[in-house]
Amino acid sequence: MEQKIILLLLVSGLGLGVSSLFFSREYHYVNEKKTWLDAQSYCRVMYSDLATIDNMDEMRMLMSVIDPCYNGSVWIGLKRGDQPSWGWSMGDDLLPKYSNWTNDGAAQTFPCGRISLTWSAYNCSQKYIGVCYDANPTDGRQYVGLTTEKTWKEAQTLCRNKYTDLVSIHSLEEHKKVADLMKNYSVEYMWIGLFSDSWKWSDLNNSSFRYWADSKPGQTDNCVSMALNDFGRWYNEQCSQQHNFVCYRDLKQRRQIGRVTVSSNSNVNLNDAAVRSTILRQIEQKLNMGPSVKLSWRWKDSKVFELRKKIPSAGGGAQKNMKKRKRATDEL
Repeated sequence: MEQKIILLLLVSGLGLGVSSLFFSREYHYVNEKKTWLDAQSYCRVMYSDLATIDNMDEMRMLMSVIDPCYNGSVWIGLKRGDQPSWGWSMGDDLLPKYSNWTNDGAAQTFPCGRISLTWSAYNCSQKYIGVCYDANPTDGRQYVGLTTEKTWKEAQTLCRNKYTDLVSIHSLEEHKKVADLMKNYSVEYMWIGLFSDSWKWSDLNNSSFRYWADSKPGQTDNCVSMALNDFGRWYNEQCSQQHNFVCYRDLKQRRQIGRVTVSSNSNVNLNDAAVRSTILRQIEQKLNMGPSVKLSWRWKDSKVFELRKKIPSAGGGAQKNMKKRKRATDEL
């Protein structure tokens, strides 16, 4: 039986629109040379902190506030930490919610992630075909395999240049889609966007987004600058070096409620937590939402869904109902 489901979504962010970009911070360029620690102190007094960057959209936003005549380096808020942790190349902090490691896979010392039946860590210099994710596909394919074998870093660069990034996997369903793609290549392993490092943001943000220059980061030097003469790529340097820098200010978040109508031709259990999570994930992908916008269910009388039976296919009353539902859908 076809079901019409009204979803009430609580949207935390700065706006809502199909083609909108969402940002929770604004960047401020400071034309004054300071050490990394002095720049951090300045930003914490005058703004919120040294710049944190969640994704490529925020990279472009940050680049746009820097004096176009300046061609040097600027400090950002990334610094070497003590303990390595795993994250996704796209910067989304969803690894704690889903993982599919082989036995002790995450404990291995290699810093790059590959996929077979499960995930495992391996040497980043090994060459595999990479799996890219395309947030705005022109042919409907969100998961795309590269045509030649690359190192992990080479695959990441190529995916970012041609698509969005190396793929992130947030659910068993997405894992199966990538596994199905592997069958077309007859290979045992492919690169995915998993990697491990010990770099931490000054404001303790969990974003794993990185934009390193070739052969970086090095084993020494603990603070990160962005080189304007190298397309904004990141370099680790001695923290005592003096550079201009970029701060950010937190923007006040607001909440919006949207109503969406979803059709289902199956008897899926809509109260299942995994089903609700999958629907949210698909909406986030469809609207190209950044990590600073969070979708969640709005509960009313202990219910998320308002279920309606199959809509009549003819008659004025049915057409009127459809118009009402379209208006409800357009609210999002």
